[in-house]
Amino acid sequence: MKVYCTPVKVACTSGRFTAASFLSESAKNSVIDMDYSDSDKSVYFRFFEDSDAFSCVILTIKKSKSYVSANLVNKDFSLITTGTGANSISEANIAIVNKHNLKGIYIHNEGTMLLGAFDSKLRAYYYRILRDKLTSKKRDEKFVIERLVDSSSLMDKINKYSFVDEINATFVNSTTAARYLNSSVYNKTKSVRITMRTNNLSIKTKAEKDDLANYLTGLIQTKAQGISFKGKNSINVSGETVGVIDKANSIETLEHDDYMTMLNGMKLSAFLSSQLYTDMKTLIMSHNLLK
Repeated sequence: MKVYCTPVKVACTSGRFTAASFLSESAKNSVIDMDYSDSDKSVYFRFFEDSDAFSCVILTIKKSKSYVSANLVNKDFSLITTGTGANSISEANIAIVNKHNLKGIYIHNEGTMLLGAFDSKLRAYYYRILRDKLTSKKRDEKFVIERLVDSSSLMDKINKYSFVDEINATFVNSTTAARYLNSSVYNKTKSVRITMRTNNLSIKTKAEKDDLANYLTGLIQTKAQGISFKGKNSINVSGETVGVIDKANSIETLEHDDYMTMLNGMKLSAFLSSQLYTDMKTLIMSHNLLK
């Protein structure tokens, strides 16, 4: 199993309550209001701040499929990878962003809390605090975690082709899909898969390639999933389907066993001094995509 470091950016349009203020207050106030439980699991969110970055650790404690034990003592967790028990953590997800530009990474693997789910939980909490502080949320006040895609990597994919036959994307709810369609979308639809047929659209020039890259980047920022295009080099040949967002979008990949070893023995209160945090912060401060 692989652990991926997906590049992200926290985008906030509110001038009354900035993302930096929200994340700083959450760290200083030892927030536990985001925690929740259901019949299968309990999920804990813990925020941190140092002079360079904001971070959030998400611990998912399940009744089954346990990898490490997690003992909760006075809001602090001690993580041990040997043995399981009633308090067993199945996964640990981590978000770290640079204070200067709010760009960073979200650490996850296939079986953990997906970036979209974390974004939804964090956005709902931000809006709740915004309303508590300022009594209301304005229409133009938005908070979202955006994926970042290395434009050079995307252009490397596009540059291989001279024509595009179709563009595909899945939208996870009817509201999002309606931005691209209209009110005819059934309001109970869970997701909508859209195929946009372009039929031998030429992308031979730099301007045409840039236009396609900008459109695909826009789909990524609206949180469309399964984005791909069918490219080809000749009108008379069959096209190849090229995935836009995939595991290669990760700027760093860890082995799951190595990741869990780095967590072993760590107290959550000591997260900022852990080797895992130090290594990941160095990554986001030095990577070109996150500068």
